[in-house]
Amino acid sequence: QQNGQAALHSASAGGHLEMVRALLARGAAVEQRDLAGATPLIATSEAGHLEVCKALLAGKAAVNAEDGTGWRAIHHAAKGGYEELALALFRAGSEAGATRGGNTLRDLHGGIARQVEELIRSKQRGGGNDDDDDDDDDDDGDGAGRPFTAP
Repeated sequence: QQNGQAALHSASAGGHLEMVRALLARGAAVEQRDLAGATPLIATSEAGHLEVCKALLAGKAAVNAEDGTGWRAIHHAAKGGYEELALALFRAGSEAGATRGGNTLRDLHGGIARQVEELIRSKQRGGGNDDDDDDDDDDDGDGAGRPFTAP
């Protein structure tokens, strides 16, 4: 371990998809935290690895886990400008509200924030089929299951 990172953190942050899959198959702890409080999902989101993110989500990674600073994976993806990744996290059920420190998605990346807002509006208009298989606990399609905070 380096900086409190287990093998799954290192493989996730490095974008090593096959290694991540192998570690998950062998029972690696998908929610183990490093010294900064980051999970492997947060580590891969910060580095922008979409396919690794999908593998971790399939391995039951908690999409709304927060690191020691109160940031979720979606915040790290937005800050890095990883649009596809941030949208995948949102579709998987990530809350899009502000961090504990008050940073909104709009503060971190305006383009990503606009796309998330459009997904929410689409659900509110009844176009809630966003081609995913998640269970975001937003059965009425009003977006309330995943709040978005804009300035």
